[in-house]
Amino acid sequence: MAEENRNRRRIVVACLLVVVGVALGSAAVIEMYHVGSGVHYNASDGPEVVLGQDINATAQQPFPDDNTVDLSPHGTISSPGPTYVRVDEVGEWTRLSQLDVGDHAMTLDMDGKNEIVVEGAATGLEFRDVALDNGQSDLAVTTSAASTVTVRDLPSNEYVRVVNGSGGVHDVVWTDDNGSATLSFSSSTTVSFESTEVVVDQPQPEDGSVINQQGSTDLSVHVDHPTFDDGGSVNVTFRDPEGGIIGSEMLTSEGRASTTWSSIQTGTNRWYVRVTDDDGVQMTSDIYQFDVPGNLELRDEETQELINGTNASATIRFFDEGSEQVVTKTTTSGVVDLTDLPATTELVISMDVEGYYDRRLILRDITQQQTAYLLNESSEAVENDFTIDDRTGNFPVSESRLLIQKPIPVGNNTSEYQVIAGNDFGAAGRVSTTLASGDRYRILVEGRDGRIRSLGSYQAERAGLVELTIGTIEIEAPDNQGYVFTATTEETEDDSVTQVRVSYQDTAAQTSRLEYSIHVAGNESAVVHGPVEVFDPTTYSEVINLPSNKSYAVTWEAERSGQTIGGTKMVGGVGPLNLPLGATFLQVLGMSGLIMLAGLFGGALSRTGAIAIVAIAFVLTMLGITSIPYPFLFGAGVVAVMFKVGEGGVGL
Repeated sequence: MAEENRNRRRIVVACLLVVVGVALGSAAVIEMYHVGSGVHYNASDGPEVVLGQDINATAQQPFPDDNTVDLSPHGTISSPGPTYVRVDEVGEWTRLSQLDVGDHAMTLDMDGKNEIVVEGAATGLEFRDVALDNGQSDLAVTTSAASTVTVRDLPSNEYVRVVNGSGGVHDVVWTDDNGSATLSFSSSTTVSFESTEVVVDQPQPEDGSVINQQGSTDLSVHVDHPTFDDGGSVNVTFRDPEGGIIGSEMLTSEGRASTTWSSIQTGTNRWYVRVTDDDGVQMTSDIYQFDVPGNLELRDEETQELINGTNASATIRFFDEGSEQVVTKTTTSGVVDLTDLPATTELVISMDVEGYYDRRLILRDITQQQTAYLLNESSEAVENDFTIDDRTGNFPVSESRLLIQKPIPVGNNTSEYQVIAGNDFGAAGRVSTTLASGDRYRILVEGRDGRIRSLGSYQAERAGLVELTIGTIEIEAPDNQGYVFTATTEETEDDSVTQVRVSYQDTAAQTSRLEYSIHVAGNESAVVHGPVEVFDPTTYSEVINLPSNKSYAVTWEAERSGQTIGGTKMVGGVGPLNLPLGATFLQVLGMSGLIMLAGLFGGALSRTGAIAIVAIAFVLTMLGITSIPYPFLFGAGVVAVMFKVGEGGVGL
């Protein structure tokens, strides 16, 4: 019985070996036959193909259907009706001549190459597998009239730049979901293919930025589109993620598209652009966002730490179209949410925080300042009642307000002036507030029509009444531009002090922001005052006391009617010298001049030249052209005089 089973297994194995052998033999034997040049293949309702070279073919049936000629392993040629073509070469390149497709489309699916469909008047075609960006020709069309060539199997849903043999752009095409693109030809052309893309970048406002604007802002992006190379245009549409259109602009060349978003909100604002070309092809950018301040932080005036973990309330009054409204906010985190308040209204904030003196603050809107500073009750403090003595008629008590600022550290050994307290003088004619004893503050009075007068620094030393005198000053009248910025020096009884008066006037009240700083002439990093920032000034003036042994430069910038204006004024020392040259260039020019001048004094004139060079260097430093330390100049002068005295001669 066991022997019988073994015999059966041997028979089964033998049968399997026979079957596998037959299958392998059938798979391994593929009939290859030789076809000579000049042979015609003529499909019954398709192409007539004439061989222009000998080939080895494997197709047992060269006509799989009425529309196709099978030249396997080299590929197939098909058309939905009668056409004619001569195949001159197959291999890396497929070269066709005597092409006549009539009213039909001929499809060329050649081995190892992109599928090609040719229509129109083309009489010759050469192509190989398209390799993007290799700088080599991929397709050559022979024609004298309108022809189209569709290239398939390209990367899908991308722009492709088609470059002619002279390096010019023949066309820029968009590939469909299947990677197909159709090219048009009216004359014989050889082309290569390059990848390209739509560039949308450099958004303004910058992605993730915080802007100090309310109500509206300008949006813009840089756009470079492949179709610009082919004389095309694009429509750039600005949108918010909810689908609403913000605005649009048409571009015909690389550049920036812009629009105004007139309904931005406090908090986070998100937007993007959609670029549409002449063929309706769309590209959507990333989503950008910017924040408009909507929170008010409560911080300790002396430590600048956030006041959290304690009960705090802020009573906020704001004016909306002339009607006063009151909102009370509470917080234990030290952050008051103001996002539900109107974005562009003035805020009058009264703060009551446990363990801190009560404070009142006036802000033009939340973008002016996002922090309120309170003084801890454990700090030494003085309470002052401020009144004003207006001798100009421009600051009537009932229409004026007091703003108290203090330099707050912001890092890198720098400080910025922040509004610490502020209130209207009102019918009582006074403003009461509590300040840190011994600390120095900056006092400003804002009158009607946006006039602002800086009354200089104030050190809180004694409690009680403080009268602020506002005297008459003369400000240069604005020129034809409607505004004027001046920086001048004034005499003082103290020879060691130079008073610099900074003034700005805008009779049309079109200035939304003014910022200026004062630095040592010729050294922009040596800032001695500022930066000072003033909002909505029409008339502004401030007097600053500075050491008198230097020349100074006042650099200013203002936002007026949507444009940025500004400049630099030279003051102090021997008087203003406002050269239209950069500080670095002046330094190089001054030092080069000194070296060249020194070269003129040789031989017997060397000692006299030393004195002359020191004297000229002293003058250049006073003018702000060079920045040589005065002790060095003094030492050099002493040495020069000593050598001159020790010369032992008379005359030069």
